[in-house]
Amino acid sequence: MPARVEGSLTPTLWSFCSWQQVRDHLQQGGQIEFGRIIKAPKTDKDGNVKYVSKGFAIVQFASPEHAANAIAKMDGTTLNGRTLYVKPDTSRGKKGGGEAPQDEA
Repeated sequence: MPARVEGSLTPTLWSFCSWQQVRDHLQQGGQIEFGRIIKAPKTDKDGNVKYVSKGFAIVQFASPEHAANAIAKMDGTTLNGRTLYVKPDTSRGKKGGGEAPQDEA
């Protein structure tokens, strides 16, 4: 079951930590099978494209029970001084686009 993890500051949310830090933090709530910080392309003034955080991550837990526990236990916790909002991912089926892999589990 996927859970969506958002931070209190977007879109620079994930500039303050790595995927590994997010994973280590959320493991307290349940076993994680997969996760990704979602990024989108951004062109700088020189025409170079880099991928920047869209302000959230998607985390796949081992079971619905693990996801429910993580949501209950980890929602509202802080990571590197930022509040995390952990909730069920309701975006499945929506078209994203522009994503770049980030330290997948």
